[in-house]
Amino acid sequence: MADQEPRPTGRVIAHEDASGAGQLRELRRIGYQGDDVAEEEPLPEPEFADVTAALEELETTVAAVLAEDRAQCVEALAQLRSMFPSVYTLVAEQLGAAADTIAEGIAARLEGLRALVDERVAPHAEVPAKLEAERDLERRQGEKVLEIAKQVRELVAVEDWTGDAAEGYRRAALVQAGALEELAGVEDSSANALDHSALLNRAAFFYTSEAISFTATRVRALPLGDTSRLFQRSRGIESQLAVLAGKLSHELDSIADGDTAKGLATELDSLLGMPSVLLPTGWPTGGDSADLPPAPTAGAIPRLS
Repeated sequence: MADQEPRPTGRVIAHEDASGAGQLRELRRIGYQGDDVAEEEPLPEPEFADVTAALEELETTVAAVLAEDRAQCVEALAQLRSMFPSVYTLVAEQLGAAADTIAEGIAARLEGLRALVDERVAPHAEVPAKLEAERDLERRQGEKVLEIAKQVRELVAVEDWTGDAAEGYRRAALVQAGALEELAGVEDSSANALDHSALLNRAAFFYTSEAISFTATRVRALPLGDTSRLFQRSRGIESQLAVLAGKLSHELDSIADGDTAKGLATELDSLLGMPSVLLPTGWPTGGDSADLPPAPTAGAIPRLS
């Protein structure tokens, strides 16, 4: 059993659009949950707390393995003392020094791993929730704007009103309705961009927590050496931590610089280039020009209070 490859404990994963169009698909589960878990069972979205919990689990696992190796060493020294008391002191000092060196190396690896998490992941701890709250606000606003546009179009057909004034009103109302629908489109595009940004951050939480948890599983699976190979597992821990740090750094770079992030940047650029009719000084006005779309202007997209 100790030689079998541990299975990941994955719960959800973010899939990227290979075309780089910036469409980060819905977080989906992957099949390592066991036969007793229904496929439709809802699971919580990845949070930074998952990363913290995984790191604490890894540190606890490492400490337990080090303690077991030290206990094995103490037992081996007790047998050595009873059989070869003349060499006991020398061997005990050598093994003690080796154990301290290994422990210091592992502590340095763990400190580096925590520093990596603090620098690359922790600053984003609250970002997804804030982005999702703003996303929901944008969608609600878009729904309000669409409802207003619908009402404006319904008011175009005024019964028993004909003539130039009536025709001018209808043309102006249609311009206003079109502008409102374009504004609703901006709100929807903004909501999608915010959603993709939140998912990108949650993907970082997922990959980080899963990589750390997987390493903890591998550390627990390290085989216990016999008395001729004391601290075999402890030496293996440092190697596992080095692999984890390298893989984690690479995966975080991939999330930040991959096709999904580039696609999101393109999406935001497109959003900023929305029609000028949505800009404050370009919104359709009244009077003789009420039925004419405005000329391009500069400004910010209006927001509903």
